Amino acid sequence: MMFDKYSRTARLYPAIITLLPFMLLSIHLSNTELSSLFKEVLAIKITANMGAAVVLLYLLMQANRYISKVFFEKRFFKGELEMPTTRFMLFSDNEYSEQKKEHVRNKVKNDFNFDMPDFEIERSNEIEAKKLIAEAVGLIRNKVKDGNLLLQHNIEYGFFRNLIGGSVLGSITAITGVVYFYKVNAHWGFLLLSISLSVVFLLLVLFSKRIINYFGKLYAKRLFIEYL
Repeated sequence: MMFDKYSRTARLYPAIITLLPFMLLSIHLSNTELSSLFKEVLAIKITANMGAAVVLLYLLMQANRYISKVFFEKRFFKGELEMPTTRFMLFSDNEYSEQKKEHVRNKVKNDFNFDMPDFEIERSNEIEAKKLIAEAVGLIRNKVKDGNLLLQHNIEYGFFRNLIGGSVLGSITAITGVVYFYKVNAHWGFLLLSISLSVVFLLLVLFSKRIINYFGKLYAKRLFIEYL
């Protein structure tokens, strides 16, 4: 499979990291006498069915993305209504000066013949104002695309968002590994690595809102810089 820079860094790498706890379990099981069948199946997969492994990795990439977008991004940002790219253009938000907001509004009007909400519309119906801003941001994205440093910020945001989604699955597998390695009295290295992965994945989930919001703000700032 061929991946562009975004797919490779923001989607493939988080999926590989998510697989680490499962790989620990697989390595331990393949070197024990618990299941000769497991060894045979593993050998078959390695020698004759690498395609299945690629498909499974692809499915994990999709699962990570789905979990991150639906259970984290959508909940934190209420779709696009609370995204930094939307909030920064509200009159009630203090991130940008009124002059810069007006500059963006004028440019959107000139470029797309699209009227972003004014102060009165925002005051009377903030939800509708946010929807209009989100629509304008979509037009801006299409125009700017992946210019200069915007792609890098988009990759960073996508990487951490998808890694947080994968942390849900990764933490479950890692905790399962901790319990298993403890019960079978496995080498301390397996147990220590599983504990470490459990802590990392759980911390990512715990601080998910701060992480996603931080990288979302960096992306939003870069988007408007490159647009202007």
